[in-house]
Amino acid sequence: LIGPDAPWLAGLGSLGGPGAVGAEGIETSASLASLSLLRHGVVPRAWAALSLDRLQGRLATDDDGCVDLKTLTARSGSAFVWPGIVGNEIGIDRDMALLKGVRTRVGRPRGREGLARPCEVQLDGETRARICARMSVAAWRAAGDERATAIAPPPGMDFNDYLRARQTGRFDVRGVAA
Repeated sequence: LIGPDAPWLAGLGSLGGPGAVGAEGIETSASLASLSLLRHGVVPRAWAALSLDRLQGRLATDDDGCVDLKTLTARSGSAFVWPGIVGNEIGIDRDMALLKGVRTRVGRPRGREGLARPCEVQLDGETRARICARMSVAAWRAAGDERATAIAPPPGMDFNDYLRARQTGRFDVRGVAA
């Protein structure tokens, strides 16, 4: 089933588990549905945003192309949400690569008014995961899902890695961070 801008993969939703699970890609969404079956005994609805920008929304920029890393606002309507679906668990992979060349502003000239000067920064994988979690949850909550939460596997892993490690006994399902 293809919904507005993202595919729905499985499940009908049920009591006792999340209303839906979703993530950036199909593999992670399917892994989240499997994890929900292990944790709650149900297969929830599952969706995949198909890109990180659709999962979290595109970062809003100023006229100089700079993002405000303190407020982390998304461009209106840029994140995937489906109003009416509540109780989303949003899976955030923690194996993201370093992102170079993010334009932001730093410092403020002493005693001067105006904007700080633009510069480029790098965002490590953990910072990117935290940003994605914060923005995606904010988008779902703005669409009416006050129960939306982000969950993440251990550092350096995605949910498929986590499930495979769980099968070998390295983790149990309680090892997922909310």
